[in-house]
Amino acid sequence: MENVLNRKTIITNIIREPLLRNIFLACLSIAVAFPVYGVFFVYPSFTHFLIKSVEDDAIRIATHLSTVSIPEDTDLTKEYFSGHIADTIERHKRDFHLEKLKIFSKSGEIIFSTNTQDVGKINKERYFREVVAKGNVYTNVVQKDTASLEGRMVTSDVVETYVPLKSDHKFNGAFEIYYDITNRKGNLDSLLSHSSWILFVIASSLLIGVVIILFKASKTIIERSHAEDALRQTHAELERRVEERTAELAEANEKLRKEIAERKLIEKALRESGERLHILSSHLLTAQERERRRISLELHDELGQSLTVLKLQIRSIEGNLKTDQEALKENCESTLHYVDQIIENVRRLSRDLSPSILEDLGLTAALRWLVEDFSKHSDIKISLDLPDIDNLFSQDAQIIIYRIFQEAFTNIGRHAQAEKVSGVIKKKEGGVDFLIEDDGKGFDLKKIEARIPTEKSLGLMAMDERAKMLGGELKIETKQSNGTRIIFRVPIQTD
Repeated sequence: MENVLNRKTIITNIIREPLLRNIFLACLSIAVAFPVYGVFFVYPSFTHFLIKSVEDDAIRIATHLSTVSIPEDTDLTKEYFSGHIADTIERHKRDFHLEKLKIFSKSGEIIFSTNTQDVGKINKERYFREVVAKGNVYTNVVQKDTASLEGRMVTSDVVETYVPLKSDHKFNGAFEIYYDITNRKGNLDSLLSHSSWILFVIASSLLIGVVIILFKASKTIIERSHAEDALRQTHAELERRVEERTAELAEANEKLRKEIAERKLIEKALRESGERLHILSSHLLTAQERERRRISLELHDELGQSLTVLKLQIRSIEGNLKTDQEALKENCESTLHYVDQIIENVRRLSRDLSPSILEDLGLTAALRWLVEDFSKHSDIKISLDLPDIDNLFSQDAQIIIYRIFQEAFTNIGRHAQAEKVSGVIKKKEGGVDFLIEDDGKGFDLKKIEARIPTEKSLGLMAMDERAKMLGGELKIETKQSNGTRIIFRVPIQTD
């Protein structure tokens, strides 16, 4: 049912589509034109050719008979066509396969006929008077089982031809020749029938081929139309989805724009907050240095003097003791020794808070003293490549650089568990590069930065902040069990 419906649809589409319909009608017209052409043009043309051929034969036969049988200027009478003349004409009739032969006088009387019953009859027909008697050939085709011009039924296809006889360019009589064309017409009809069948087969094949092509073309057009409809539906669906997606994207874009704007505001606030924190940190570190210097001075001057006075007083007390007060003298010596330790600790704390060597001898000497002091209190081997850099930085910058080194060595001593430490300082165009490297246990920098600040992370943050205060940048490279490298570059101050 589906295939039948499809065929109906395809045929309907052939009729509906102008191009396919016109092609079908044109091919149908061509296919019909072949047999029509054969019936209305080829067959009549060949029949006319046959009749003309027979007519020419009849004229030649009549001319020949008149030449051999009728001398020029002979008056045609019944008596003339008797005896050997009649025999001669009969012989020629058989030789030329004529069905019948008649000779008319100029009055239209039959003066000789191969059928003696016709002799004496007079042809009064209009065609004889107006055509033949005026010197023109007249031909009539008589179909089998139809009547001839004289009213006789013929049993074969015959062409009766009237050929005028002239003497001194005047009508003297006429031959009527019945030429049997049954065989020739049969051959012609067979040839034409065979040709017609060939044309019909060619036309039918052409029409069938065109119908098949049109059927496939119509099917293709329908499939293409269905595909185009599906494509249009898909396109419409795609357009709808695109519109929906565009609306969603526009909404998401608007949200994103708002989020970006909010993030920009947050980033701006964070930058401002960072700048404020940086300024605050700088102020705090500067204030810390000032406070350290003040505390260092107080420890060195006030506490140191007080301890010195205390030591003198104990010495005075010891000097006033009697010889039998050996126990008290020992206590005084012990106390004096303890006071000496306190004085040494106070001096060390004072130097840590604000090393006087930095102010007295400069950054290079202070860094060397820091390394030597670190070596005294640890078993770590230290190598230091330290050129003279005092004249490259201001006093405040030297203090900041010293603090970075101090914090780095403090962290190494407390946490690294290192065996070797190296420090390298190199002068380069526009700045000085500082490198501090150990072979300790290292640490996870990201984990340290991510967790809540501890003493260790605060120390690293302070080092980074101090490097920024100098316009430089501090970089830490570390992995667990692979040691730590601290690298920072400080631009040379040109003022």
